[in-house]
Amino acid sequence: MSYRSMGLPDVSALFESYHQRIYRYALSLMHDPAEADDVAQETFLRAYQRLDSLRDSGALMAWLYRIATRPHWGSGRFGHRCCQGDR
Repeated sequence: MSYRSMGLPDVSALFESYHQRIYRYALSLMHDPAEADDVAQETFLRAYQRLDSLRDSGALMAWLYRIATRPHWGSGRFGHRCCQGDR
């Protein structure tokens, strides 16, 4: 069964439509363009892998933001630059 037949968005369309928003969100958290790009890529990889778990296509953006945020809080990756000037 394809994602489209389940009423879920096409993966390439999903990326094209939301990549810039997710990247900007990650950049606001990471303060590093390379790290933000990694987070955005990881977000869409995870979204692709878990697309069947999206129950409400109306909540797609919130779901992507959650994917972008959740795995990285415990890693110490967010805001790593914020304290560099304090050394």
